[in-house]
Amino acid sequence: MAAGIIGSIAASLLPDIMPTIGKILDRVIPDPVEAQKVQIQIAQAMADRERALADMLAKQNEQQAAINLAEAQNPSFWTSGWRPAVAWVCVFGFAYSFVLAPMVAWGAAILGTALGVAFPSPPTLDNGSLLALLTGLLGLSGLKTAERIGGVDPNVGTKAVKR
Repeated sequence: MAAGIIGSIAASLLPDIMPTIGKILDRVIPDPVEAQKVQIQIAQAMADRERALADMLAKQNEQQAAINLAEAQNPSFWTSGWRPAVAWVCVFGFAYSFVLAPMVAWGAAILGTALGVAFPSPPTLDNGSLLALLTGLLGLSGLKTAERIGGVDPNVGTKAVKR
């Protein structure tokens, strides 16, 4: 994913950079044929660098996937259970913020009005932090779903044969 993003950024910048390189070469190398050859060599070197970066990122992603798989298969709850624990903290936090706290505040307001007492509001949570955390977790799950729909074997990282 990251390799594709970086590749698309580099590909979009290349047409913007090449005219500037061409102007510099025109001043440094007066022969237009030689300048064109050097410009082609520079473009090839940039493309090679982009491919090397994409390959490095793909390898890094494969290594991280292997680590994630080993971690998920670990029999120890403390090793394999942290992701579900974080997800459940987010679920409980959002349930509290969007359901429980408003209902408690509403009930306290009704009861406070009936009794003539002012109840304090329930505490609020930092939903921005919860959302950032949950978005990261769901983003990974969304990629897994996209892989499964696309026929990618998540254990191997290659296209599975569709039957």
